[in-house]
Amino acid sequence: MEALLFLVAAAAAGFAALRFRETIRDLFQSKLAPTRREQYSLAFPREHAADAFWKIKKEQLIVAAAVVTGGVLLALFAPTEAEDTTRSSGIIARPDFASGDLRVYLQVKGENEDEAFENEIALSVGERRPDEERLNALFEEGFAEGERLLTAGNVSADKIEHNLDLPEEIGDYLQARWKSDAPEYLSSYGRISEEVPAEGVEVHMKLTLMFQDVERERTFALRVYPKADERSFSQRLESYLQEEAEKGEAEAHLPSEFEGYTLAYAKPQATSARVGILMLSLCGAVLLYVSRGKKLEQALELRKESLERDYPEIVSKLTLYFSAGMTIRTAWERMVQEYESAREQIGCTRYGYEEMRRTLSGMQTGTFEGEAYGQFGRRCGSYGYLKLGTLLEENVRTGLADLPTLLETEVNAARDMRLLQAKQMGEKAKTKLLLPMLLLLVIVMVIVMVPAYLSTGV
Repeated sequence: MEALLFLVAAAAAGFAALRFRETIRDLFQSKLAPTRREQYSLAFPREHAADAFWKIKKEQLIVAAAVVTGGVLLALFAPTEAEDTTRSSGIIARPDFASGDLRVYLQVKGENEDEAFENEIALSVGERRPDEERLNALFEEGFAEGERLLTAGNVSADKIEHNLDLPEEIGDYLQARWKSDAPEYLSSYGRISEEVPAEGVEVHMKLTLMFQDVERERTFALRVYPKADERSFSQRLESYLQEEAEKGEAEAHLPSEFEGYTLAYAKPQATSARVGILMLSLCGAVLLYVSRGKKLEQALELRKESLERDYPEIVSKLTLYFSAGMTIRTAWERMVQEYESAREQIGCTRYGYEEMRRTLSGMQTGTFEGEAYGQFGRRCGSYGYLKLGTLLEENVRTGLADLPTLLETEVNAARDMRLLQAKQMGEKAKTKLLLPMLLLLVIVMVIVMVPAYLSTGV
């Protein structure tokens, strides 16, 4: 009942979280650290920070809710704690017959004139004794099982030609004792001797069943023949089919009968693939949950790499447009427009140009131009962007006569940076290719070595 109430509460909480999304957004804005909020803005430039935060958390909550719901459902079917059947007077109610022993944990207290003690002990309380009707049914079930054991692995009780497996216990309650009236042919342990004549011999096996102090017995008549092939049925069948498969020239005809069984043939179904798919899906669910939690970090890492790749191109274009007679503001707007047009066509996000777009939007909404360039460099974070933002900010404030020279110097530095980036990307590509190359090496070695090994005949 408690688990059901918890399930209802969890479902209500999930519905409330989805229903009051705006409340969660307000909580995000007011409670989340400004640094973290800025990271969401940088990593997802086209989305509101609260929306990006909620999108990631919603994915994690859905996965977590599925796991919790599964746990609650399992808890609903879990056995409850056993009822306390111990009275203060020391009387313990035994469990019903066939219910299993009762495990009881007790605190035993005692005292006399001199001292007192308190111990914790564990007791195993046996089941109640069955009534006469249940006891008779128990013995009948035991004799039926004994009769089955006397013919197990053989055609019938009239043709015993395989050793018998006669246990000392039948079921959970009955002790079994077997006795043969002709041990020279069939021992009390179920072993067929080598002295059995070819025409067979009649043997009577007496089965005595005991439940505590009650005994009952029954005798079964068997016809014992010389011991047959002791291999299992599967082994005999496989050997027989192999012999038949080796016959014939153009075709091998498998038999339709074997030892009284009608045979049919079909290729086995690959059930192991289903198990593999299930295991892979479970592992994939876990990996998906973990990866969703790291989505912000992955986006920030992608942004950092994109900024490094975009910087040489941004500096080169800005210098080119400025040298052609445009102002920095006009060149900036031109570059943002070109990026927006290209993005509509190919849908690729380039974080360097996204920061330029954000800077232009700030200038259009009232931010001072020089301050906007400085903020641009600080948001991008790397040394190159910081230097470029400082140059542009200083140019707006004081006017730099040597700005073309400084930009040209920065272009040369950006060119060197691009060469360095190309070298680093090449090294990363080599590292990524290392595993496929190792796999190819292993495959080549297998192709070469296996035929050579097989040709040796070892």
